[in-house]
Amino acid sequence: MNIDRHTLRDLEIFDSGSGRSGVFQVIDSTRTTVGSSVLKYWLEHPLSEPHAIMQRQEAQTYIAHSRVPFFTTPRDLLSALAYLDSNIQRPAASRTWRDGPRAIWLAVRYRTVYREIKNGVSATASLLRQADGFLARIGAEEAPATFRSDLLEVREQLGEAEMRRAMSPGAAGPFTTYRRDRIFRSTRVAAVRRVVDLAGQVDALLAAHEMSARLGFQYPKPVSDSGFRLRAQGLFHPFLPDAVRNDAELSHCDRVLFLTGPNMAGKTTYLKTVGIVLLLAQAGLPVPARRLSFTPVDFLITGIRTEDNLRRGLSYFMAEVVRVRVAAEVLATGARALVLFDEIFKGTNVRDALEASESVIRGFAKSQCSGFIFASHLTELAAALEGAPGLRFGRFEPPPSDDPRRFPYELAEGVSDQRFGLQLLEREGVPDLLGRIGRIPPEGDGATEQQEEP
Repeated sequence: MNIDRHTLRDLEIFDSGSGRSGVFQVIDSTRTTVGSSVLKYWLEHPLSEPHAIMQRQEAQTYIAHSRVPFFTTPRDLLSALAYLDSNIQRPAASRTWRDGPRAIWLAVRYRTVYREIKNGVSATASLLRQADGFLARIGAEEAPATFRSDLLEVREQLGEAEMRRAMSPGAAGPFTTYRRDRIFRSTRVAAVRRVVDLAGQVDALLAAHEMSARLGFQYPKPVSDSGFRLRAQGLFHPFLPDAVRNDAELSHCDRVLFLTGPNMAGKTTYLKTVGIVLLLAQAGLPVPARRLSFTPVDFLITGIRTEDNLRRGLSYFMAEVVRVRVAAEVLATGARALVLFDEIFKGTNVRDALEASESVIRGFAKSQCSGFIFASHLTELAAALEGAPGLRFGRFEPPPSDDPRRFPYELAEGVSDQRFGLQLLEREGVPDLLGRIGRIPPEGDGATEQQEEP
């Protein structure tokens, strides 16, 4: 699935604004930086094929149910990585009679460098031995196909005679250290990095499976379909584990959902939740929902936190137009997409916003293999869209008048006709303040000074 930086920012995947943690920080319980990098890569490069998504899910379940613990410590892994990436000159790939004198010269003349190499060799050998023991216990032949191929490849590489000698335990003098350094950083460096990659993958798989118990997430079900389908029960935003849960359903027949409701009622949070759920699902991860079945999309496109750009000479309205064009270009190719827009065209006057929004929504709705959710305050737009094919209406209501702080946050069918703006102003005491404006003359006013003369 293609997902751009704009959408990642809109959904607050890595940064929720003002330096606060994003969704990634909430779900990431990996033990190592390598595992964290793998999990991040999955979110930045989601899958689009149902089979590939199922394979990643099965790998998580398989490795968790195998009950084989994670095979390395963060310290060994970091030490091995630092050693592999160091700028110390690598030994030549071929052995010569000069290796012995070079090893002794290195140990005597460059003690600090030799110590760094020796420590790196020791950490790498320890990592390889731990991986070898892990592979002996995991039962690679029974693993899901894609994960099985990774396990068998690493096991075969670790089984080579040269690698087994290099990773064997025991004290090592200068010559042995020099020989192992050649193997780890020259002749078998690709195999060593494969073990590092496997460590990151295993770490990410275990952390992903733990999301279910730790956060209450569930594994979704990807389905193959010529159209688009998203059917979810009990969605909630990862930032709000105690939030009111809602359902979501988009299909070939009802592919456009038009949301109305006042500010703070839950429209934007709902949009973000649907986007986050689909992204996690296509990354092969559990999702914040009781149940989800979906057709994977090729593109996830959002227009939620659109901003102007003074450096590019881009006004707010023009930035909205550009984002709409991005979605239109994708849909014009016939690609399957989920498109989420919040307050479309609020950067222009109401009349332009109504006409432009109606045109865009009706145009997008012609894509029968995609899904769309639009949120808007413009209830007048609902009347203009009445009867549009594939479109239904949903609403979020304001809080009851007797408890203005308690929003229901529940999605219902239909169009909201509630006005909450004046009620919110009254709650904050704005009308009273407005009534007091002009009653007190400014200090030093001439009229006041004249009245004070005897």
